[in-house]
Amino acid sequence: MASEASVPNAAMWFLYTGADGEAVPMDVTHLRGHPAVRVIPANAFEGRRQLKQVELPAGLLKIGEEAFASCERLEIVELPEGLQEIGESAFYDCTSLRRMKMPSSITVIPPAAFSDCKQLIEVELPEGLQEIGEYAFS
Repeated sequence: MASEASVPNAAMWFLYTGADGEAVPMDVTHLRGHPAVRVIPANAFEGRRQLKQVELPAGLLKIGEEAFASCERLEIVELPEGLQEIGESAFYDCTSLRRMKMPSSITVIPPAAFSDCKQLIEVELPEGLQEIGEYAFS
């Protein structure tokens, strides 16, 4: 993860700490997860239509259901090694997402995880993948 000082236009990055009741602006464009974040809760960033890039922390274990649903402009998100669970419809309707690499720690891709990601052209799946849910990539 890059430091804010080394990232161009660091001021446009929103640092998500995972605190209860944390208000994430609807117009956020760049999101960085604090290193202490272990879980992205269900619907955490749903409908953030301006969100383009997400940097998730290395210690992240779970992305909840519909966490990034309807983030229509989301283009770049890297799932960290060690991520154990992706919730149903976590990236539903992320219509600008083009590539996705699943970390080796993922064994299940749940139903509708990447459904309606109309521009998704490349997905790298891990060797240990055991299950792909219904409509995961429809």
